[in-house]
Amino acid sequence: VAEQARVVSTVRMTPDVFFQLIAAGAENWNKFVDTYAQQAGAQMPKFQVVGEPQMPSPTRAAGEPGA
Repeated sequence: VAEQARVVSTVRMTPDVFFQLIAAGAENWNKFVDTYAQQAGAQMPKFQVVGEPQMPSPTRAAGEPGA
């Protein structure tokens, strides 16, 4: 159990990093679909990746430039 707790503690991340990771995975999936699925003639779903989040950065205080 201690070994599992240590592994889980190394995977902790901020919500911003989590969503960047998800967006990168979706973008890579879309590249895969564009490259290989069209060659095979298969119809595969693509993700619609939207722009930057409309929320302030957690590392900047309200009122700071860029917040």
